[in-house]
Amino acid sequence: MEAWIGHEAAVRYYALIGSFGLVAVWEALAPHPGRTASVAGRWGINVGLALLLSVVVALVFPLLAVGVALAAERASFGLLNVVRVPGWLAFVVAFVAIDAGRYAMHALLHRVPLLWRLHRVHHSDVAFDCSTALRFHPLEGLVTVSAQLALVAALGAPAAAVLAYEVVTAFVSLFSHGNLRLPAAVDRALRHAIVTPGMHRIHHSARLAESGTNYGSVLTCWDRLLRTYRAAPLGDEDAMPIGLADVRDARARDLRWLLAAPFLRNRASGGATPAPR
Repeated sequence: MEAWIGHEAAVRYYALIGSFGLVAVWEALAPHPGRTASVAGRWGINVGLALLLSVVVALVFPLLAVGVALAAERASFGLLNVVRVPGWLAFVVAFVAIDAGRYAMHALLHRVPLLWRLHRVHHSDVAFDCSTALRFHPLEGLVTVSAQLALVAALGAPAAAVLAYEVVTAFVSLFSHGNLRLPAAVDRALRHAIVTPGMHRIHHSARLAESGTNYGSVLTCWDRLLRTYRAAPLGDEDAMPIGLADVRDARARDLRWLLAAPFLRNRASGGATPAPR
């Protein structure tokens, strides 16, 4: 793991690219039979947003999560650098705590109107596939990265746990956004631990009663414990609308509009779309 930490930027890059390629091939060979997800136009927008986000984050943050974890360790800063526990326990506590933080941040993105203005860009995709996992407004990225760096520092999280979480998240995020339908028994078994495409697809529903559920990033326990878990959509899964009820037109495929969206009044209602609850 020490060698991996020394090359953490490359590890994160290859984890993301490898996971994207794996899920994209899986979608091509065995797509969800009741769903179609057009690649034309959408992938360019989603990948373009991801590239822009990576540039903005690199310009704003001199250190990312692993770097912050190493700096906190050198300064003996953070809970797990002050309260000495076995290395394996610090790893587990940090991994689970970071995932809990991701759940909390995701819930806030939906429930705080100002944050929802940023996060609704992610939900504006009217289809659902692995490229949707890349679709985030750069300002949302700054908010979520800031929160994660603060959590890593406060925890004194071991760098190995931080890197492991980032590698696991890269795969699970792309997998859970995949245009895939798993066998029912496999989906049920996986949901005891991690977020599945069927579970996360419900979160991308255009219906507020559904999109305000299933906030989990990797682990499903937080949704179950905090009663935000929904096992199935309200009706037929194949008929469930994806995206935002008020953005069903060309705006969802317009990069300029998506970048400006957090600052615009909603055209249909004359105000911001209410945050899902």
